[in-house]
Amino acid sequence: MRLILLLGTLFVFQSQLFGQQIINGHISDGSSGIQNVNITVSNPSTKSIIAFTFTDAKGDYAIKYNSKEDSIILSVRIMSYESKILTIKNQNQEINLTLEPKITVLKEVSVAREPITKLGDTLSYNVDAFKNKNDRVLADVLRKLPGIEIENSGRILYQGEAINKYYIEGLDLLGGKYNMANDNLNIEAVRSVEVLENHQPIRILDSLSVSDKAAINIRLKAKVAKTGIANLGIGYDPLLHFVNYTPMVFSKGLQAITTVQANNVGILLEKQIKSLTDSEENSPTEWLRIQQINSPPFSENRFIDNTSKLSSINVLKHVKKEVELKLNFEILKENLKQVGYTNTRFFTSRDSLITLGEQIINATESQYAKLNLSLKKNTNTDYFSNVFEMKYAENQASGNIIKSGINILQKVNIPTLTFKNHFYKFLKINKKLYALQSTIGKENSDQSLAVNPSLYVLNKTSTGASQYVQNNSWYARNAFSGNFKLNEKQTLETQIGYNYSHETLNSNLIFEEATSNLPGFQNKLIWQKHIPYIKVRSQINVKAVKLTFQLPVQYNFIKAFDGDLNKSETVNKPSFEPRIDFLYSLNTNWELRSSVYRNVRIGESTPLYFGNIMQTYRNIQKIDAPISQNTSLGNLLKLSYNNTLKDLFGYLAFNQTYVTNNLQFVNKISPNGVLTKSAILNPNQSSSKFLNFRISKFFRSLKTNLSVQESINQLNSIQLINDAENEVKLKSATTRMDINSTFSKNLGLVYGLNSSVFRNFIAETANEPVYQISQNLKLNISLPKDVYVGIQNEYYVNQTAASRNYFLDVLLRKTITKHKVDLDATFSNIFNTVLNISYQNNSLSYVESAYALRPRQVLFRVKFSY
Repeated sequence: MRLILLLGTLFVFQSQLFGQQIINGHISDGSSGIQNVNITVSNPSTKSIIAFTFTDAKGDYAIKYNSKEDSIILSVRIMSYESKILTIKNQNQEINLTLEPKITVLKEVSVAREPITKLGDTLSYNVDAFKNKNDRVLADVLRKLPGIEIENSGRILYQGEAINKYYIEGLDLLGGKYNMANDNLNIEAVRSVEVLENHQPIRILDSLSVSDKAAINIRLKAKVAKTGIANLGIGYDPLLHFVNYTPMVFSKGLQAITTVQANNVGILLEKQIKSLTDSEENSPTEWLRIQQINSPPFSENRFIDNTSKLSSINVLKHVKKEVELKLNFEILKENLKQVGYTNTRFFTSRDSLITLGEQIINATESQYAKLNLSLKKNTNTDYFSNVFEMKYAENQASGNIIKSGINILQKVNIPTLTFKNHFYKFLKINKKLYALQSTIGKENSDQSLAVNPSLYVLNKTSTGASQYVQNNSWYARNAFSGNFKLNEKQTLETQIGYNYSHETLNSNLIFEEATSNLPGFQNKLIWQKHIPYIKVRSQINVKAVKLTFQLPVQYNFIKAFDGDLNKSETVNKPSFEPRIDFLYSLNTNWELRSSVYRNVRIGESTPLYFGNIMQTYRNIQKIDAPISQNTSLGNLLKLSYNNTLKDLFGYLAFNQTYVTNNLQFVNKISPNGVLTKSAILNPNQSSSKFLNFRISKFFRSLKTNLSVQESINQLNSIQLINDAENEVKLKSATTRMDINSTFSKNLGLVYGLNSSVFRNFIAETANEPVYQISQNLKLNISLPKDVYVGIQNEYYVNQTAASRNYFLDVLLRKTITKHKVDLDATFSNIFNTVLNISYQNNSLSYVESAYALRPRQVLFRVKFSY
């Protein structure tokens, strides 16, 4: 029924299409096309402009407009050529024009570039219009751009959607790890930030498969740019150090970013090398962990107690014409400490609670090394790519928990080694385009967790327990596809493929007082997946409408077998995952998107294993049940607005999903807080609804960007807790406002307000809501003689915990302009706030957390920019 209603909605919108017209053509000087010619369509009665566009690099243009008049006025203008103004019929047509050169004598004038311009699908932000003299790196300006959001992780969103690529002068040097560029690229080297709407990363598919994702491209001022930063700092309480040396080179045939960084001032360097694009592979499964403290809801440099070191080399070179060789190599080591306590209340039924208090001291050491080597050719006529990746990661952690007067020691070790190679090649056979893809990979991980004393008592006097997990896997994914242009309006892509994976899980839980292995605490499991599939994808472009149909069908043969336990589970069935995407460009400013989809996940959401695994010191789990099967039906509706003339961006999006699960989790919580988790065959449903609204506006006269955002979420599910089945609802609402202003030459401010409420309901009984409010105010004051003062105020309120935290930081900077040197003195947490208390809730529990914060500190830094 929901599918029928949504399809009906799509046809209602489709009925509005017939008022929209398209004029396309070519503008030349008689010998070649002219770029950046301004094309406008005007109402002949009012003379008002209805729509506008510019010609591309070849001199081609296409302009869409809505008008009920019998005729319209088409104007063609560019400096150095004679203008042309035509009155033409209001209909779809092609108009090609040749412009005559014109010599124009101009008075001496100063022309300011527009802050935001748009040419076709390319949106360009003029960096000089947004930056001020206190901005140092690219990230300082990105946060000011209307239509763009920067998440805490550094991930970039455009109109609420994550970007699919990040380029510097059209080259993908970093492969999604763009925090390294944003946090270190000297802003004085950047000319503009481009948003490439509907970006297809594979150029040979540009006219065959249109994407709905956007990419970012950074344009530099110089054709050959040698830039970067060198930053050295030392501080006190405790002894602090800060090192960041990041040189960069950008030219037509070579790009390179290298960095050496180290600090213990609360800045995690893992973010510098984390891939933020959708192409990122899932992280290896960490079966075991020590008990953690929930992080406070504010900046990590307030609470992270770290010692971090990073070295990274990133080089891209053209070895032949249009053939790129790329090397990415990084080594990371980070040590972290956590000190605090948690007080957890488990919702076991409508009227029953179990309370657990824990004092926690944790120390974590992470080591990481990754090599990525790729060879690629990406042109309009050819595509080839081969990417080899090798990665080693080891996470070691130890923890000390005081619970009910008992001191519990934990120690975990998780080393992981992975290899992967991805090959992708397009072929032209009889003027038809085909592609071959192949990915092979292997992953090995030996994990261990030791707990002493153990809460899982065998003979009333348990002294300790050790959990061992060995998880190895390899996979191969192969596909052959064809891309065809059926006519000017329709394209077709077909793909056949075969995915195979083989995974083993060997685990053993050993109790110190046991003389031999105990039954029910071992696994010797083999998973095998054979998945042949066929996908059909078709795009239809009619006037302002784009319809995309995806009809994938796959056959799932999945088997899990444990020879020692003589248990197995098998799935042998097909699955169908259709999807319809609808895009309607109402005019040059408004865009409507809608999607209807069905997803089937078999053996993915819940791994199957028949013996118990101790995942933390108080969580033990086994999935002795059939293989998980989840079917979801969902729809998305999004209305977007983009007006570069008014510097105004906004969107309203609604998404809902209904999931049918064959398995249901059974949660049993003992009086001492031990959670035993299992699964049973019991079909059940869950659902989610998300509503998101955002609007951002740049006020040119005030040099101010204002954004307002509202998000409302609801999750519904069925939980089995201590033999009681309850419907659980999680509801949340978040309001956010941000102001970034440089309203005068010497004074600017950055203000942020974030207000959230979280609430859960168990069997229609509402539990206590969690309210959080944060306010951030930064004043930027420029004084004579190149002196800058930055005053940072942060205020956090958790009304449920009656907890308030206030932070004040002051930055004093003296700039030696001639040598491009900054001398900084930063005074952090001046009021010496040392503890945060906050509340979080989820479907099982209500958690009060206290986290020890970094004390009052001072850091002196010398920063060189070039």
